[in-house]
Amino acid sequence: MFQKLKSLPLRVAKRVARAIQDQDAKRYAAPASDDGGGPQVKDIPDTELADLPAEAVAYDAAKAVTESGLVFVDVRPLAAYRAGHAPDAVHMPLGEVVYRLAELPPDARTLVYDDHGEADALRATLFMRARGLEFVYTLTGGLSAWQRLGGKVERSNS
Repeated sequence: MFQKLKSLPLRVAKRVARAIQDQDAKRYAAPASDDGGGPQVKDIPDTELADLPAEAVAYDAAKAVTESGLVFVDVRPLAAYRAGHAPDAVHMPLGEVVYRLAELPPDARTLVYDDHGEADALRATLFMRARGLEFVYTLTGGLSAWQRLGGKVERSNS
């Protein structure tokens, strides 16, 4: 889908992307979250996920620690994000992924993580892949592996 949007003039592509996000938000919206964020999605349906094995979207944490130019997406709840996250990580709780995809650069290598690289990060990654983001991976072992291998962690109040 993002490949098709790239061929459109920028202002048209932005309008189309926003319309798609609005449709997704309405389709999956649940009541607003307890942490003061916007509407939350209870769960991303299996039919909306890319049909790829977990190994196909895994990205080794040891490699990530030494690489630059990566975009990190933290899908954990706000309290966990505030307690510590990868530098400059985008906080996008799993429940917000379906309508915030336009915030992510489509051509950047993006690593999605949770605490241990388990279900939430994988689910978000497969959803993003299904929506056309080709360079999205799950950080193997999550934030805990990142820290264990010497990756820096920032704390945040926002």
